Amino acid sequence: MNCRFSRAVLWLPFLALAAAVALVVFWLRAGREESVARRLPGADQAVGADGAGAVNPASLGKVITGGGRPGNEKGDWNQFRGPERSGISRKSGNLARGWGASGPRELWAVDCGEGYAGVAAEDGRVYLMDYDAAQKRGALRCLSSSDGAEIWRYSYPSALKRNHGMTRTVPAIAQGLVVAMDSKCNVLCLDAQTGAWRWSVNLVHDYGATIPPWYAGQCPLIDKTNVILAPGGRDALLVALELGAGKLVWKAPNPRGWKMTHSSVMPMEFAGRRFYV
Repeated sequence: MNCRFSRAVLWLPFLALAAAVALVVFWLRAGREESVARRLPGADQAVGADGAGAVNPASLGKVITGGGRPGNEKGDWNQFRGPERSGISRKSGNLARGWGASGPRELWAVDCGEGYAGVAAEDGRVYLMDYDAAQKRGALRCLSSSDGAEIWRYSYPSALKRNHGMTRTVPAIAQGLVVAMDSKCNVLCLDAQTGAWRWSVNLVHDYGATIPPWYAGQCPLIDKTNVILAPGGRDALLVALELGAGKLVWKAPNPRGWKMTHSSVMPMEFAGRRFYV
């Protein structure tokens, strides 16, 4: 009995393998086909759905005035990484070395859409690129630095899917204007005090850009009287647009066909000349 039992145990792996092979053969012969689609980042960017059509959705917006008033704070953080784009604040004052067990005291809080967008601030106003998923509308919002109350918002139609969040960019403020870029490469310029529309461009339609995977994360750079952007499109690695009107000042060629990334343009001085990196 023991010998027969041992032989049966030895045959078990072979029987299991034979059964598995039989199941695979049966499945293949059954002719069953499953439609498997690759899910790639940016796959929701169908033609006409990314703002690349003849109509720029950012130009179809409207200003909604709120009850907020500018705060009393006079410091500014007017663009991505601050006034010098260095991440350094020159404002005098002491930095806290610790918060204690209770943490810092919350002055105010505001509900925002999902994303990674940051704020720019100037003259008691805080600017934020936001998204209303329920209404399917993008929005550049202006809030009071004192209590977070909304001063105005510029809202426009924008079809986004939940692509690791909706928003990613930081506005830039200069000369009474605020410039922002949304997740689908729509660039808009508004009056910083009233939210009135000044101009807008779509980098996909106007300069052949490709929306990066997981949406655009580039923050506009205002350098003196120009807005510097990196479309990375058909023939424009970099472009300079007039701050006041959005008209093209110059564009740099793109011989290697580099596409837009999530990086933002940084200025630098070298050998007495101005560069953009």
